Amino acid sequence: MSLTFQVENYDLVGSTNDLARERAEAGAPAGLVIRADRQDAARGRRGRSWSAPPGNLYCSVVLRPKQSPAVIATLSFVTVTALGDVLAELLPQRAVRHKWPNDLLVEGCKISGILLEGAGGGPASGSALVIGLGVNIVSHPDQTLYPVTDIVAQGGAPISPTDLLERFLARFAHHYDAWEKGGFPAILPAWRARAIGIGNEIVVRLETETLTGKFADIDADGTLLLEQNGNTTRRIAAGDIFLLEAQAPAALETRG
Repeated sequence: MSLTFQVENYDLVGSTNDLARERAEAGAPAGLVIRADRQDAARGRRGRSWSAPPGNLYCSVVLRPKQSPAVIATLSFVTVTALGDVLAELLPQRAVRHKWPNDLLVEGCKISGILLEGAGGGPASGSALVIGLGVNIVSHPDQTLYPVTDIVAQGGAPISPTDLLERFLARFAHHYDAWEKGGFPAILPAWRARAIGIGNEIVVRLETETLTGKFADIDADGTLLLEQNGNTTRRIAAGDIFLLEAQAPAALETRG
């Protein structure tokens, strides 16, 4: 069943994800979208801070998927694929690529952030999922761990956050519908069409060790498969991934 979105707009919130989670726990239906002009307590994966000045897109979507937790985790691929569709239209002369698992690169620089968080939905509503999305439209941080950019810096015409959100939700609804019907395999071809790194030699930095090998593929739940010594495959679910190929200088950061 296709999603119907209800967008709430705010001037300032601490975090759109926090507000969306509160609303979900109070029983808000799937399709509620919280968008804010600014956030003063924004965060990324692993609790990392996220710059949130005016002019960029900050939003969170409430969902109530019925699939297993492993399948639900692949909604990060659905989200980045939908956003990739939109930015490829806005920046037709630029290389728009999916960075495993859920970041988007434009000309090798990160332009967005995605954060999935669970939420209790109350006894009558069941559990919920909140997908937070940030997209750099007119500005980006100067000092970051990885190269970053924004739409205008890449030569794109200025677009309002509300217009970008409308475009994103249209594409997200399309891919989400396919995902609901066919699971992760239904979205994987579209994600792979813009993916970077598969087939390349990479370095994987884990908490206690550093690995090298070939990014062989991803498996049915989106976990990276690292081929080592030509005959051993290691499943990677969390860590920091770096491509060795010159054409993909940006780091690939895993889930976690």
